[in-house]
Amino acid sequence: MKTSSLALPALVALLLFTLGLSGQAQNMTLRTGDMFTMRLMGAPTEYTTEFTGEYTVAEDGTVGIPEIGAVKAAGLTPTQLARSIQAQLVQMKIFTKPVAEISVPQQSRLITIGGGVRAPGAQQWGPDMTLTSAVSRAGGASDFGDISKIKIRRDGKVTMFNLKKVDKDATQNPKLMPGDEVEVGGGN
Repeated sequence: MKTSSLALPALVALLLFTLGLSGQAQNMTLRTGDMFTMRLMGAPTEYTTEFTGEYTVAEDGTVGIPEIGAVKAAGLTPTQLARSIQAQLVQMKIFTKPVAEISVPQQSRLITIGGGVRAPGAQQWGPDMTLTSAVSRAGGASDFGDISKIKIRRDGKVTMFNLKKVDKDATQNPKLMPGDEVEVGGGN
């Protein structure tokens, strides 16, 4: 009896943790390169199977949905995208009451960091990830790394930051977004 009474709280805690992670992913906006799975319900399975599967947001911010074509996805939350797809399926008279379910796996959200850090590479992104935390997770600046010359490339634009000024200027420690590329100066 003691084993099962301990197992239930552990199972509940694991379930709540998992739901919390998927909830975070569901509240994020989709960006170019994001992958998600879609399941369509509300109609017989033989008609919805072609819609069920994995999708990737294209460079132009759209995703190709069978029978509909390109649908704007970048900038929308998974819930907003699901509603958009549902509305288009009804408008095009493909289904009368479709229900789209979109899931974004947490691991599809990464940033990359390189240059003058001890452990360059991809890092799992989280909603509270800042430039300082990313540099720290990469082992800090290398012997030749220069934290006063850090570039962040986001959506094709490069912005310079100086972590030496972070005590006086909090804007020098921005929150990072999935897909950001961070390069600490003085690498190699």
